[in-house]
Amino acid sequence: MLLRQLSILKSLLLVCCAVALCGCRLTPGDKLEASLRQQEASIRSLEQQLTKAQQQLRDQENELQTLRQLGEESPFQVASSSRALESMAAWGAVKKLRIHPLASGVLRDETGQWSVSVIVQPVDVDGETLKVAGDLSIQVQQPGEEILLAGREFSSLQSRSLWSNGLVARGFQIELPVDAEASKGMQPGQEVLVTVTFKLGPEREFVGTQLLKTPAEP
Repeated sequence: MLLRQLSILKSLLLVCCAVALCGCRLTPGDKLEASLRQQEASIRSLEQQLTKAQQQLRDQENELQTLRQLGEESPFQVASSSRALESMAAWGAVKKLRIHPLASGVLRDETGQWSVSVIVQPVDVDGETLKVAGDLSIQVQQPGEEILLAGREFSSLQSRSLWSNGLVARGFQIELPVDAEASKGMQPGQEVLVTVTFKLGPEREFVGTQLLKTPAEP
């Protein structure tokens, strides 16, 4: 299509040039000058259209070359496909959610501020940790109480940045400061209930809970 347009534009350009030359010979005085100006404007317009058509043709050729390259299988594409299959397999293999008891705990800094640090692990039927992203929601409460000590939600995209391959355990590492007002009643050696919800999609929601003890007085 573009090649045909280029051919037509070139023909029109030659015709305009011929008309312009004829006009120089046949039209005298002011009429000749006016005719020349008109022909020059037409020629410039045709030249611009020709340049635009040529650029479109080059762009289409570049796009075609890119598509050809994408169609050729490369090691990178093989690796990407392999990772995608692994992620799908992990997604389907998740059977429950676990809060690692040894890698999680309640901390208190020098100013007296409480915080909760947990490692959340999606696991399969054998208890093996699976690296798969999903929506996370965490709540920290005193057992039997409705008051929320700490809480936060993470989207599937945000949860990817929480993954940690630690020496003790791998999983989503979440650290939350405990609300200062709500923590006034907390005492050393007291238990808090951590509840984490992990959602992979419709009918793919898992809940994990763990009781953690606040550190005793030094």
